[in-house]
Amino acid sequence: MEINELLKQNSKFIKDFVSNIEFEQYPYYINQFSLSEKKSIQNIGISMSKKLDKLEKEKLRIQDMYEYEKNIKISDNINNVLCLDEVGRGPLAGPVVVCGVMLENNPNILYVNDSKKLSEEKRKDIYSQIIKKIYNIKQKYWITT
Repeated sequence: MEINELLKQNSKFIKDFVSNIEFEQYPYYINQFSLSEKKSIQNIGISMSKKLDKLEKEKLRIQDMYEYEKNIKISDNINNVLCLDEVGRGPLAGPVVVCGVMLENNPNILYVNDSKKLSEEKRKDIYSQIIKKIYNIKQKYWITT
């Protein structure tokens, strides 16, 4: 849709349109919306700008994590790093389930974090990305007595 036609639409239509575009297209629309005389359209551009900033910060966070992993591989002369997550009350209170995953080099999975810090929807999304990039996986279940 041409930008002039889009700007003639109501805010709800524009929000729906924007929800279906790729982040790579955001700068163009942010610029166009900032030129609008309508405050509601300017606000959509501001909202898009905030989302884009948040994405860039996440990319930097993930890049730092991979840099940390890369440094470990170099300093310890290892090829693979095992990523762990656990579920349970802890080894003293048990039971505990631990899963270890080796991913391909530089999998670039955004928003990966401690599972307790993620929403169920985000965990499912990240899970589907991880499954596609697994090099090796192990699971263990412990009950302490």
